[in-house]
Amino acid sequence: MCMVPTARTAREGKYETTAGVVKFAVGQSGSIVFLTPITMSLPAERYTLRAHLERDDPVEPNSFPGLLGTNIQLRRRRAVGGVENVLVIAAGQGASLLRGENGIYTVDGPGKELDEGIDVQKHFYWLQVEVQQQTPATAQTRNAVIALELL
Repeated sequence: MCMVPTARTAREGKYETTAGVVKFAVGQSGSIVFLTPITMSLPAERYTLRAHLERDDPVEPNSFPGLLGTNIQLRRRRAVGGVENVLVIAAGQGASLLRGENGIYTVDGPGKELDEGIDVQKHFYWLQVEVQQQTPATAQTRNAVIALELL
């Protein structure tokens, strides 16, 4: 997954990348946000965001491996007008845990019919990922988004 940090995330330097995964650096907590552009148009149909998450924190053990402060959005900026969320995976917004074990989990957001499809000639689209960590990360903390899919 090729993503870039927002200016604030880059300035704060709370993250590290390792083995293709972005996660909190040891001793860091708070919020980190990353973006990736959508550069190819897709036809009108029903779409769902799917995320593959890594979850294991010795300080905050997971009795149920929820999203743990992870918010994922397919966003678009209209050529004229503001920014809107097209698809969302977030706690309390209908996300469903499909399966998981050994600290790796797959979660789907609610599906949505996109009557216009994803038209990059008409709007600017991007995926935005925010990961929050309440307590300082340790060397053993695994709280990361491994991959995203647009289904």
